[in-house]
Amino acid sequence: MTGGPRSVPFNVSYCEGLPKLPPGTNTSLVWVDQVESFYCALDECDWELQTSPDRNVTNYRCKNVKCECIPGRTLCGEGGTIDLSEFLTEGITGPATFSCDSSKPDDQCSFSEKAMNQVISSIFGDENILLNCDTGECLHRSEVPGYVRPIKTINKPLIAGVISGVALFIVTVILGLWHLSRRADQRDGLGPIHLPDDDDEGAKLMTEHRPAALHFNKLSYSLNEKQILRDVAGVVNPGQVMAIMGPSGAGKTTFLDILARKNKRGVVGGNIYVNGTPVSDEEYREVIGFVDQEDTMMPTLTVYETILNSALLRLPREMNYQAKDRRVMEVMGQLGILGIKDQIIGTSEDNGLRGISGGEKRRVGIACELVTSPSVLFLDEPTSGLDSFNAYNVIECLVNLARNYKRTVVLTIHQPKSNIVALFDQLVLLAKGRCVYSGPFDKCQRLVSITVVHGIRSSAITNLNFVDILISSATHARKASILLITWLT
Repeated sequence: MTGGPRSVPFNVSYCEGLPKLPPGTNTSLVWVDQVESFYCALDECDWELQTSPDRNVTNYRCKNVKCECIPGRTLCGEGGTIDLSEFLTEGITGPATFSCDSSKPDDQCSFSEKAMNQVISSIFGDENILLNCDTGECLHRSEVPGYVRPIKTINKPLIAGVISGVALFIVTVILGLWHLSRRADQRDGLGPIHLPDDDDEGAKLMTEHRPAALHFNKLSYSLNEKQILRDVAGVVNPGQVMAIMGPSGAGKTTFLDILARKNKRGVVGGNIYVNGTPVSDEEYREVIGFVDQEDTMMPTLTVYETILNSALLRLPREMNYQAKDRRVMEVMGQLGILGIKDQIIGTSEDNGLRGISGGEKRRVGIACELVTSPSVLFLDEPTSGLDSFNAYNVIECLVNLARNYKRTVVLTIHQPKSNIVALFDQLVLLAKGRCVYSGPFDKCQRLVSITVVHGIRSSAITNLNFVDILISSATHARKASILLITWLT
């Protein structure tokens, strides 16, 4: 009817502009005199379609209806006229129907709701709201009257988290690159050397050790009721080198093993004192080091790697890696092998692993023991298989170690040169398991004179050096009727 209310339907089932409305929701705008007056939203709708050759009928049935006035418009208080705002909001609740019939003029449609029909009938005289629906379209929510554009909110926690994460990642990458470059510099021998200010474990090993004087008496050893050693006595102080000498089969290695308290199958007798005090085997092993005659080093490792492995395995766990590495470098410097630290150990066989010389290999073996900074160092024939030059260098290193760092060194040696013998401080001369001489080396000259007097012809020693005379004296000790000459004065 002219001037009456007309409604335009909008099916928003597929409208992206109205995301808050569930599927199946229909929105209708009511126009009076071609001006929007109020609008209604219908949801929980069912629909049906009836078709025939000359007629199409569409019916919507919706459970819920929600209407709202457009302020200041017809039926909504315009010019002091009737205002249905409160009625539309609270009175119109549904259910409602919306139907279209193509057989009627202009495809007439109608919107029916019980309370709405009463208002329309009383005001306009129509049974319900009639609609002329030729087409339909989606209405964006921003086109609904009264729409206020929402203020965009910034997710500050998310932005702060993203910025913090990116910053942390950049810092981590920078620190990682710095650490890798620092390690590369240290590996190449570049960069600063950092020494701890409050706790230098490497210095403690060298300067805070306890010097140990070794005193033994009445040492004996028997195996299967056979007496191998009998009543051997002697003393060696810190800073001194004691040499155990004698002919083959005299018991030198056995005597050294007993001094080092190695496990022996036979019966061991006698006393061993450290600084004048008996100590347990566990305490004794903490202050000694032992270098065997045969080396057991891996031929494929370098000198530095061999000594470092010994340090990592034997030094205290609480000692940091840098202190252990410095200790390795100090020991190599003390023994004169720092210049060959990057050479492989190698083998004596011609198999492509040609490495360091025999004398250098002996010093590497000594270095593996010195990393623990033992107070007493035992060595079994450290010059065996070496030429005179290398033998002298090895013994000279041991003498310097003993005198400069107050270490006690005890070693066995077989027929050394005179220049090597002159380096020793104490001498134990064995013959057939008995002690021929034990005391300061510079006083053993009298032993030679006594030997000659007691029956060894002077013509037999004319062409012998001093060491050969000592060995000859020990060999003929019984013939010369020399029993025990201890601490000759």
